[in-house]
Amino acid sequence: MSPETKPYLYLVTGILLGLISACVDGDKPLATIPPPPSDPAIYIDTASAAEGDAGESLLIFSASLNQALDGEVSVRWATRDDSADQTDYIAGNGVLRFPAGTTHRRGEVIILGDTDPESTESFDIILSELINDSSQKVILARESAKALIVNDDGIYLNSQPLNDTGVVACEVENNNRPQSCSSTKSFADQDAHFGRDAKAMAAALYKDGGGWAGFDFTKLDFDGDDISTTEADWSCVRDNRTGLVW
Repeated sequence: MSPETKPYLYLVTGILLGLISACVDGDKPLATIPPPPSDPAIYIDTASAAEGDAGESLLIFSASLNQALDGEVSVRWATRDDSADQTDYIAGNGVLRFPAGTTHRRGEVIILGDTDPESTESFDIILSELINDSSQKVILARESAKALIVNDDGIYLNSQPLNDTGVVACEVENNNRPQSCSSTKSFADQDAHFGRDAKAMAAALYKDGGGWAGFDFTKLDFDGDDISTTEADWSCVRDNRTGLVW
């Protein structure tokens, strides 16, 4: 195998691990993904919208509670410039309220269209000032997310959020027999120590759906509506990290 093809092999291998939700060496699992934290938590998802050629359009973002509560919870949101500034969108802020029993809320930011070819730009949406009127402790698990204004005026490589590799095992001395990672020098600074997969292994990654390691998939029914991860039959799958549906 040539050095040029090895990175692509590793990427494909990681994707396959995510799809089959298993990582085994013979009959012995290499790693067991712990469940995410059980505390009620709010997190905000990456969002994107096409820029448009003129005028105003809406970028819709969503925030979620990982479980329904017995009282209202609210959180303040605000935008912050990144590569996109006030020539690309109108700064916004507001409050997202989760009445008792609800788990999803949406917000809107106004995008300003133009016809200039440019790269995909982004701004941040920041959550703060959590107010909790339920009987349970609630935390802000993910306090910020990127909002992407996708170029639609010319040929550019658009940056979109990507999945991690799905690799949660480490290798010693290039022996092609991955092992469970540890903090010893032999395993230092390998892929499994970084990114979403590492967070999943540390039980610190909140997901909207399910999936191996850092992957986050939601099953959809025939109408495109979310269904439980335990359902045996489904029509499509949404990747909650990239927004792709297949």
